[in-house]
Amino acid sequence: MKQKRSLFDGKFSYCLQSMYFEVENSPMYLRFGNDVLPQQIKGMHSTPMYIYEDTSLYYLNLQGITVGASRLDIHPYTFQRKPDKSGGCSSLSYIVSEAYKIFEDAMKKPKMDYKLCYERYRNPARIILPVITLHFEDDYYVINDTESFYKGTTSTGNDMVCLQFFESTYEEDNNLTVLGMVHQTNKRIMYDTRNSLLHFATTNCALEN
Repeated sequence: MKQKRSLFDGKFSYCLQSMYFEVENSPMYLRFGNDVLPQQIKGMHSTPMYIYEDTSLYYLNLQGITVGASRLDIHPYTFQRKPDKSGGCSSLSYIVSEAYKIFEDAMKKPKMDYKLCYERYRNPARIILPVITLHFEDDYYVINDTESFYKGTTSTGNDMVCLQFFESTYEEDNNLTVLGMVHQTNKRIMYDTRNSLLHFATTNCALEN
């Protein structure tokens, strides 16, 4: 990608559709250069991108997490890249162990083996899910759509939704904090490698790809 950067001015973008609300004949595109945005999108956010030492991987500076209206008591250093190059790609999302315990408590105690799950016992119109805000350097990223949650049915036949965040460990994932593809659905994600910026905005990816 770096070798071809001059051909597309260092910019490319994508917009991932929700697996739960697929639209027929609505392909997804990887866009480059002047075609990076199919149309003007409101509410675009930006945060700096960094390259760690001699690697070719980008990472972002995550500084905190808010669940609902409550900023969690997690020190920003928890998410920083470590000297062993840990901290930092994946369809699933992971949070480093030190922060995950606090995050899990804030999301309420799980009622089933699958962590961070909510089961509907009665018959409300919908299951109310908390808004999750990731605080990056200079801006924030909001996860507030049930499309970002796994939907299923329990053994008793009740509706269930699960927030697909998992605990990251040294043994499994090198203690990375990773925002997986499932939590990037219905977001226009644009990389500007020349200016070392990541731009993102909420949109309907089935209609605006």
